[in-house]
Amino acid sequence: MSTSITIRKTLRGSLSPKKIRQEEFIEMIEADPGFSWEESSNKLTATWHDEEMPGPLDFTLQHDGTIDIYFRGSKYDLIVLEKMIQLAGKLKAYVEDSEGTVFYDPVTGKRKAY
Repeated sequence: MSTSITIRKTLRGSLSPKKIRQEEFIEMIEADPGFSWEESSNKLTATWHDEEMPGPLDFTLQHDGTIDIYFRGSKYDLIVLEKMIQLAGKLKAYVEDSEGTVFYDPVTGKRKAY
């Protein structure tokens, strides 16, 4: 099963969505030693390496100002969610899956129990 999780400044369907700026994304990635840049991509993609993961994962800044990650659902879901919540906290952004489940709310600081 494939999972899609997004970091976004406003929730999906917001009438006036805020965007994660390219400069914010670059600054955040360059401050984290677990990331390297994906040079072959025509999108702004950073690859995250973690010793607990079986392989690297790509975090891509999309044109709509969201950061998307796609991975196969597994026992590593919690590690990926923790990393996304960490990054979202720095950006004051939400973590939301493709079905609209909010895992982190920057306004309240609440995290979904998982």
